[in-house]
Amino acid sequence: MIVKMKKVAFSCDNKRRGKNTGSLSNHILYLITDKKTKRYSLKRSDLSFSIDPSQPNLGLLLSHKGTTLNRADLSTLVNDYCLSQHRYIIQNYVKRSRKANQLDEYQECLDTKNLFNYQGSLSFIQDEYQRLLQASNNNVERVKQAIETMTRHFLANYYNQIKKEQKIKGSKTRPEEIELVTNFHIEDETNPHIHFYSHAYDPVTKRYMNPRFFYETKRIAHKQIEKQFPLLEQGIASGEAQQTGANHRKKYLSHLLKRSENWRQVRADFRALEQRIYATLESNEPLAAKINTLQQMGILLSALSNDHVEIKQEGLGLALNIDTFVNRALKRSLRQFAKQWHFEKQHQRHCTPTIQKMETVLLNNLKAVKSALERELRQLPPSKHNQAQKDAFCVFYQRCLNTGIVINLNKQKHLSFHKLANTKLSTIRATKYNASLFSSKALSGKALADTFSLEAADILAHQTELMSLMPKHVNYRKQVTVNLSEPFNDIYQEHFSIERHRRLFDHFGIEVREEGDHTTLFNEKGCALVDIERIDENHSIISISMLNPQASAKLLNAMLLEEAKSLASDEILVISPVNKRANVGALRHLHVELIFSGDKYSEKVQVSYPGMEQDETLQAMIDKRLESELKRFEKNFQKYSKKTPDKFRFTNATGLHLLDSSRLSEAQKERVAIQIEAQKTYLKQQCQTLNQTTEVKKTHI
Repeated sequence: MIVKMKKVAFSCDNKRRGKNTGSLSNHILYLITDKKTKRYSLKRSDLSFSIDPSQPNLGLLLSHKGTTLNRADLSTLVNDYCLSQHRYIIQNYVKRSRKANQLDEYQECLDTKNLFNYQGSLSFIQDEYQRLLQASNNNVERVKQAIETMTRHFLANYYNQIKKEQKIKGSKTRPEEIELVTNFHIEDETNPHIHFYSHAYDPVTKRYMNPRFFYETKRIAHKQIEKQFPLLEQGIASGEAQQTGANHRKKYLSHLLKRSENWRQVRADFRALEQRIYATLESNEPLAAKINTLQQMGILLSALSNDHVEIKQEGLGLALNIDTFVNRALKRSLRQFAKQWHFEKQHQRHCTPTIQKMETVLLNNLKAVKSALERELRQLPPSKHNQAQKDAFCVFYQRCLNTGIVINLNKQKHLSFHKLANTKLSTIRATKYNASLFSSKALSGKALADTFSLEAADILAHQTELMSLMPKHVNYRKQVTVNLSEPFNDIYQEHFSIERHRRLFDHFGIEVREEGDHTTLFNEKGCALVDIERIDENHSIISISMLNPQASAKLLNAMLLEEAKSLASDEILVISPVNKRANVGALRHLHVELIFSGDKYSEKVQVSYPGMEQDETLQAMIDKRLESELKRFEKNFQKYSKKTPDKFRFTNATGLHLLDSSRLSEAQKERVAIQIEAQKTYLKQQCQTLNQTTEVKKTHI
């Protein structure tokens, strides 16, 4: 059994704004609502209040009418009920103690150093839960009663240990006297657990329970619970996993010694095993590919509950764990592996590919910003390096925003990323993913802070900017609505663009070489196709090979779109000839590539040359490309609309982006619109046929 407990603000009213407000109400809402819809969930809600005896049980009330309430009504009901419980604690405990002067005008205290509540959980590994089920004849309700009893015993032991340490006189606190809120999460959980929430006052002595050594007192109470309930896994409280890991290391080294000549060879083999596992886990491959790679090496990796990992080698009847190893970096990677494994198991259908695509986009953004920063630092004196790094973080933040991701870094250097997506209601929804879910160490909060030399003041400024974009409860909720008016590529569009550009570079065998202010692209034969010379921060001279202008234009288009994503909202890139007599053939090809790219940031790259508006050659090229694209769009439509015509959505793959293009004539846009309307008519006919077929089948039955 794993015990987690922390101190939270003595606050309740979720209508109040500010940090640490609405602690009790928000926590209860989190426990009883669906993580995606935020509506009341019968599956997640198993709530019981036993604080104020004069109040009815909120859990019982919600079980009858919770599903009929919308989000606003549910929030109001929970908030009003929790406020009555909060007032009970104030009148019966806080007002009678020295802590009364810590209450503010709202009868709350937002600083946990002065006054707090306890919030925690007891989680059970599957072996423990199965033993509890077996002892209860598979009666889940009896198991819940046993788990609540353990929770009450834990808190009673905790209070009694504090009274013992602080020599507080009075009788011992009994489990049935504990006043708390409980909520079970049992069904479909990897680790069945109970959440609890309680005030910090002993119901017997009415004294404030704040131990001198919080973690040590909690550990002692945990050890007492293990002794009181033999069905629980023993030794977790005292760190037995670490001892087991050390013992298994000794056994494993002894096994290696039997096959080796000396201890030096044993140490080398052990370190080689650590390095093989570490190198595999740190690769940018998907999780399933990492597990498969290790299996091919004869190493079987399994994630257990509570971030524990079991490591087995073929032919060795010994299970190693995280604490078997010495390498700290490997231990961190193994714990991260366990978190990723459980996250992907919990969100198996949707989140695994999303995380991989997000990581690709984030690393691409980071690489682009770091490359630009390195070029800038070479031209700046050392005294200005620090500020340039801080400015680069702002560019990275904006670039991620442009590619559908919001960065959220707090002063503890904890980092999360929020994926942006447009909803059917024309709002923008942000879904939170912690940085620990990603494989790359470059995407940790500490690594980003080091890369961009961020100090506490910089992070606070970042958080202030974030507040205008996202609401204050962004750190509490999995999904929130975002205030964003600027266009952005969602991560699926951006990932598609990255992969398309990668395939383009691979197709031509491109090698990128940077020397000073020059960036040159060579094909596999060593011929230069594109050369960019930076004159200053606002001007560059671009040279394009006229031997293959179309290929050069495609490559230049990819490079310019990458640069456009780092621009501020009021900046654009203008590509124009150096003189009036220059050949504009490559510029025509570039303009055509920009029109049909499908990237929202192609609008930030503009081609301009004399006589462009009257250029008949350019219009002929656009018409020819449009004809080709319309055929491609039709193929995409036929391919993807066959399976589920009633659910088909029109996207860039069917030419939707061209309807709003400012670079196409009205006649050209009309051609696209006519094709899309014809496809919509076809879909309606298919759906009607499908419905008629379904009705015939029902009649026959």
